[in-house]
Amino acid sequence: MSFPSAAQSAGLTAKVGKRAIENRYRSNIEATNGISITYSVEIDSAFVANEPNASRWDYGVGLSKGNKILAVWVESHGATSTGEVDKMIAKLNWLKGKLCTRQWADLRALSNESISEGVHLYWWLVPGKVCFRAGSREALKLTQAGLSMPCKQVIIR
Repeated sequence: MSFPSAAQSAGLTAKVGKRAIENRYRSNIEATNGISITYSVEIDSAFVANEPNASRWDYGVGLSKGNKILAVWVESHGATSTGEVDKMIAKLNWLKGKLCTRQWADLRALSNESISEGVHLYWWLVPGKVCFRAGSREALKLTQAGLSMPCKQVIIR
């Protein structure tokens, strides 16, 4: 299965490379160690009309690693207060709920392939300052939810 067809099944439009990612974040998302960014999807706008009050996730990123196709998930969101951690966990729970649906089954399979390859799945891309540190109560909540600490640069390896 290809990333574009998996995205289409989920009601999303895949764009080549990082074109679905807002321009100001594109340079902050990279892949290394034999992984290439092949496609991306913008998720939030696809669901805003039907789920206006939901805590929606921002982006999906399609990857290739050798002959394998992978998917990871990136949310751009501020971290200027500790309350943002709960907002991020709500967004992650929304995304995980989508990944459990029949329509998102192919994207779930690509996500599972990422896990099998040891590629981190969920990323919090922060445009500004982070008000908490690794080892804090907030960091522990993120870890328990399966989310990375906020980072200014997403480097998928």
